[in-house]
Amino acid sequence: MELERIKVALCSNSDKKRALLKAALDTQQVQVVMSASLNGFLEQLEQHQPNVVLLNINENIDYDEKALYQLIDTCKCPVLYEDEDSPIEDEPISIQKIHKLAVKLQKLVQREPPELDISKTSASQKINISPIEDAKNVSSNKVTLHFDPIPVIPDYTKAIDDRAINIWILAASVGGPDAVKKFLAKLPKDFPVAFILAQHLGENCIGVLANQLHRVTPLKVLEAQQGHFLRHSEVIVSPMDKRLLVGMDGRINLIKPDIWKGHYHPSIECIINDVCMRYKHQAGIIIFSGMGQDGVDASERFYRNYRGVIWAQNAETCVVSSMPDVARSRNIVALTATPEELAHKLIERYDYAL
Repeated sequence: MELERIKVALCSNSDKKRALLKAALDTQQVQVVMSASLNGFLEQLEQHQPNVVLLNINENIDYDEKALYQLIDTCKCPVLYEDEDSPIEDEPISIQKIHKLAVKLQKLVQREPPELDISKTSASQKINISPIEDAKNVSSNKVTLHFDPIPVIPDYTKAIDDRAINIWILAASVGGPDAVKKFLAKLPKDFPVAFILAQHLGENCIGVLANQLHRVTPLKVLEAQQGHFLRHSEVIVSPMDKRLLVGMDGRINLIKPDIWKGHYHPSIECIINDVCMRYKHQAGIIIFSGMGQDGVDASERFYRNYRGVIWAQNAETCVVSSMPDVARSRNIVALTATPEELAHKLIERYDYAL
């Protein structure tokens, strides 16, 4: 018996991309019941009752960032982010690619995906066919180390004058808050690491995020403050409108940036450059769920120059896996795991006895 077609609500800030995706999905076992931009999307969603939302954001086109986070946070059905593979928004979509997308949608609503039979698809039936190389499977449920980690020096577990020596950057964007909560919830009190959270956020959300994190972790969660000394067992939430620097004495210095690198605030790229290049082998980076590739270039420099340690959330548990996927594609990620597994591995790394 043929399964009922899944109902998809398509959301994109690009009119051309929405049209291409809708036309392509119509060839699969998928029914697009709604196609709209971010503005007003949530208000229309309930009346269409989709099984899943397909989200596509072209970062070269302006969009309402607050509406995006609201959609991710409040949508009652699963949300799948369709990655922007090319800066050309009207690039043709291959049958192979749209089939892979349909399979992902089917799995999200736990339906048996349809078989792909290319032999029955003539050239004239293809949706604006263009040769597209299959994306590499860069994620895995398994925890994999690609190189030996930097040896842990026992003296690093205690800071001189109570100031932090071990610093890890938590880089996150869309889907990041939930992943970071799961990660921090598994860490023990008095853990010998100071964390700096670089999370893309809208205006006036820093305090809300800090309060949410404080409720789930035994670590001390603070908004970044001028002159504060970094200490172990602290999570410092980076401000949106200031550039966070750490002096040689471990003191935070907040300055007004001339310009942020990239589209989002705060700039993960700047934070990694400013902090990891200062702490070098005593620093590390964990890349969580996020859109785009903010911070990946700086992470690669950190890895190449100092053999820096970079871990990433696995794609299967991400809301949007672009940031960790791009980092994995550059062969700089030593460990891929769920947020909870990443926490356990970090505990093992510092030989912390629970």
